[in-house]
Amino acid sequence: MSAHVAMTITRWWTRAYTLGLPTHLREARCAEIESDLWESLHDPDIARPRILPRLAGGLFDDVCWRANHLADESRMMGLTVATGGLLLIAMWEWLARPAVMTMLLESAWVYPIVQSAHVLGIAMFLGLNVMLDLRTLGVSFRQVRASEVASHILPWVAPSSLVILVTGMLLFLAEPARFVSNPFFVIKALALVLAVVNLLVFHLGVYSRVAEWDDAPRSPLAARVSAVFSLVLWAIVLIASRFVAYDWFS
Repeated sequence: MSAHVAMTITRWWTRAYTLGLPTHLREARCAEIESDLWESLHDPDIARPRILPRLAGGLFDDVCWRANHLADESRMMGLTVATGGLLLIAMWEWLARPAVMTMLLESAWVYPIVQSAHVLGIAMFLGLNVMLDLRTLGVSFRQVRASEVASHILPWVAPSSLVILVTGMLLFLAEPARFVSNPFFVIKALALVLAVVNLLVFHLGVYSRVAEWDDAPRSPLAARVSAVFSLVLWAIVLIASRFVAYDWFS
């Protein structure tokens, strides 16, 4: 692979992991990378520039650099999603055990309690997200900084999302065939994935520059668009969740 192609890939990666950061930080990082590329090409001690191996070896450092420049709330949200993913894998294996399923299906109390906890978790999680989305749109809490609203809301998002994950997996494993064949469950799953992606894009992207618009009554256009998507997608998740309860398509 030619050095010019390797340099293009390196520049693309730099633009990708600095996306959404304040302009001065992004330009400084790009200038630093350009300096490294120039030195790699003009170093008399190196017969053939090893740009791609250096890029591959520095990917983890680049990700860590980006994480250090995130807002505290964005960093916490990223860690929450990553931890939730790991818990999801571990919980799935444990909850799928026959003994757990037998207890869930044969007990007169366990299934209703799990279902109620799932509904309460959804209510809390969606309520918190709606509050943050409305502040982002400038509809409510206009006199309160966006970061202050987020700092009070996001610590409660992690426990409520964990409750939703665990109880949701229990409900699914109790009757997997019924859920998979239900089109509303498929709609819910797709909307849920899109909502989580939108949440990550917001916190890892536009919210990284919250200091620039923290005091403004209205957030930037990108933030408002993300908030609208969030409200629509979570509404679809909630409505589809209620429709899943009916066996119209079984």
